[in-house]
Amino acid sequence: MRFVALLAAFAFASSAQAREWELVHEENGIVVHRKDVAGRDLPVFRGRGAVNASIYQVIAVLIDAPRRPEWLHRCVEAKVIEKLGEFATVNYSRTDAPWPVEDRDAVMIGQLFTVEPGVKYRAEFHGIPDPRMPPRPDAVRMKRLHGHWLLTSLSPNKTHVEYLVDADPGGILPDWLVKQASKELPYKTLLNLRRQTRKTRGQYDAFLDRWDPMRRPKDAPPPTQPAMWKEPSK
Repeated sequence: MRFVALLAAFAFASSAQAREWELVHEENGIVVHRKDVAGRDLPVFRGRGAVNASIYQVIAVLIDAPRRPEWLHRCVEAKVIEKLGEFATVNYSRTDAPWPVEDRDAVMIGQLFTVEPGVKYRAEFHGIPDPRMPPRPDAVRMKRLHGHWLLTSLSPNKTHVEYLVDADPGGILPDWLVKQASKELPYKTLLNLRRQTRKTRGQYDAFLDRWDPMRRPKDAPPPTQPAMWKEPSK
C-alpha cells in the first residue's frame, strides 16, 4: 500500500509538472509552449522544431549577431559590444514593439558550450548591466532576460532546435500583446531561422570548413570544442 501511495504521488507530481507548459501553437512542424509565472507579465515561452541544416550551419547563423535583425522576429538592431572569445560575446539587441507600446532593449552575454561534441550544443544568453550601453530614452531596458538555444543534430543536414526565453520586459504590457508575443516570437523566429540557414549557405564556409567534420580536411586536427565561458576572477 505504501508503494502504491508513493507511485500515485509520483504520478500526480509528474502530471502537474507536465501541465506547467501550455500548448499555444503548432504549425509547420514547430511547436510553441508557454508557462505562466506568478507575478510576471510575460510568460516563459519556448519553441521547438527541426531545421534542414547541419548543426554547424545553425551555430554559424546564431553567433552572427549583427545579422540577427534579418531573422530574429521583431529584432530591429543588434551589435557586438565586446568579443570575449570565439563563442562568447557581449551583445546589444533592440526589439520592436507595436504601437503604442515602447520598444524593449537589452545588453546580454551570449555564450555557446558543448553538451555532446558534434551532437548537442547549448547557446545561452542572459541580460547584464553595462555602462558602455546605458538605457536609451526611446526604449525600455528589460529588467531580466534569460534564455537558450538547444541544438541537437538529427543527421548531417538536419538539426532539432529549442528556443526558450524567460524575460521581464519592464513596464506594463497589454494582455493582447502578451498573448501575441508568447505565440509569435518563438514560432516566427524558428520559421525565419529555417529561411536564414538556406539564405546564408555558402556564406560561412570558413567556419564550416573548420568545424564540420564532413567538410574538414582529413589531415586537419579537430578544433577545440567550446566550453562554458567563465568571467575571470578579479
